[in-house]
Amino acid sequence: MPLFAGHLLTRRAVREGWVDVAGGVIQACGWGEPERTPDVQGWILPSPVNAHTHIADAYLRNIPGKPHTVKELFGPGGWKHTHLADAPPDQQRAAAERYVQEMANVGTAAFLDFREGGLPGIRWLRDLDLAVTPRIYGRGTGGFDEDEAARVLAASDGVGLSGLRDLRPSELDVWADACHDARKPLAIHVSEDQRDDIEHALSLEPSFVVHMTCGKVADFDALADARVPIVVCPRSNRHFGRRPPMGLMLESGCKVALGTDNGMLQDGDLWAEARTLADRVPQDDLLRAATFHGRDLAGLADPELRRGAEADLVVLPSDILNEKATKPGFVVP
Repeated sequence: MPLFAGHLLTRRAVREGWVDVAGGVIQACGWGEPERTPDVQGWILPSPVNAHTHIADAYLRNIPGKPHTVKELFGPGGWKHTHLADAPPDQQRAAAERYVQEMANVGTAAFLDFREGGLPGIRWLRDLDLAVTPRIYGRGTGGFDEDEAARVLAASDGVGLSGLRDLRPSELDVWADACHDARKPLAIHVSEDQRDDIEHALSLEPSFVVHMTCGKVADFDALADARVPIVVCPRSNRHFGRRPPMGLMLESGCKVALGTDNGMLQDGDLWAEARTLADRVPQDDLLRAATFHGRDLAGLADPELRRGAEADLVVLPSDILNEKATKPGFVVP
């Protein structure tokens, strides 16, 4: 039976502890030092959740010439949509499956994907052979159509809108109302390339917002007061010369989770995402963002630390967030 010991992360503290596992089940656990020498030492964490992805874009990762503005890269008729239109379907599927395997390789328990293309796009994702279970946030094919909204909401786990400036206010309101009537979560990109009206975003009653790279302290205060979490994607933002002010978000009292965003820009390694912010954000806050906070958005309960419970955990090297360290492996009990 492998014995894991080290820094055991909880929601409010980091404690020294140990977990004895066999067959994916906890045989024994405790605080402090174990009685025998552990097989692996490091961080003991809940299995992480990748809280924001666009896996269908992974086919484009090795294609050069990506613009460095959000509008040129992602906008209607932009680089992404032009190149995806020419993607061989089997190659696009294979690339998406490889991207999800990259998530599985670092212990990811679930991922939240913003899926474009209406009902056909959702079905495309459902039909893939994936190593990690998705939470699919669908959207329409443009504008708003009540029949399409009903189909999207029936087939998806929620709605993921592209941004406040991509639809008319009346269309945003109708999408939000339809989502709330269906009792499913609503998420939206906010303040990615320029500052958006946070009160407008909050009027939609989102379950969470993504990016907030251009947000200000007043925006973070408003999100904290409304208890709306933020998902940050620092490696994606870096492509556009930006960096999410996660420290300010945390100071305002925001709950922050982590996502790897577009598969065309980087791999599915959530720990590499955390490493990008490790020089400015305490490591336990980054690890909670990758684990507890992402799990909250995915609807996953906290792992139980008791004998007989499923070992829904990962064990990572102590220097997992050290940018200078060799890219570490990990152990899933």
